[in-house]
Amino acid sequence: MIFTAMNDIRSIPTLKAYTTFISNAATLSEGRALMSEMRTYGFKPNAITYNSLLNKASSISEGRDILAEMKRDGIKPEITNYITLINKGSSLDECYTVLGEIRSSGLKPNATIFNTLLKMTSTQNEGLSIFAEMRKEGIKPDLATYAKLIDKVIRFDEGLAILNVMHTDALKPNVVTYTTLLNRAHTWGDCKTVLEEMRNNSVEPNSFTYVPLFKNADEESDIVSLLASMRMDGVTFDRYHLNAAKKKFRAMLNSQLI
Repeated sequence: MIFTAMNDIRSIPTLKAYTTFISNAATLSEGRALMSEMRTYGFKPNAITYNSLLNKASSISEGRDILAEMKRDGIKPEITNYITLINKGSSLDECYTVLGEIRSSGLKPNATIFNTLLKMTSTQNEGLSIFAEMRKEGIKPDLATYAKLIDKVIRFDEGLAILNVMHTDALKPNVVTYTTLLNRAHTWGDCKTVLEEMRNNSVEPNSFTYVPLFKNADEESDIVSLLASMRMDGVTFDRYHLNAAKKKFRAMLNSQLI
């Protein structure tokens, strides 16, 4: 038993301790063994304990077995448990079955559930459809929703339109939102538009932000400007930025590597 060594130092097992051990288990079978062990100490798992076990599942099928066990224990699965379950999905269709189970259980899906669905989409239309469904159900999108939605668009102007919708939701874009939009940029002009808005909204670029900026820089003056901005933002120039830049600037930028 895992607590044998702990007992040697006069430690007393607790439900919280077992939940932590299950969270740190290397495999689902190890987690199940710990849950069986905790029962020998008279501890009954709760929704949090079961969520730790759910995290060890490698598929929705394994996760459903754990939810069934929860119910046999007299514990009603919570939305947190379903969030863990849906993240075990390997396809959009599979994740949608979990959404149906959430609704059947009487729980209301939240933004995190829909964000997982968005993550599983493979096309822009699928993403927009899920976004519309979210709106219809009265679920307010969050920052992650918009970042995932922008990630699905093909054209920069479509991403910019989504950013404008975000403003109407009174959500302030963060560095992840802007960086995702920059990854859809195809011209230096697009990049300058985003960078200017970031500065106006006091959002500081990070190392990831600068990768698409270097990729779209057209003139040597653009490169010089970016290097100055990096120094101002405390961002270190690295090989990711070098490799993103056009070939004609590589020799000039090599000297910037530490």
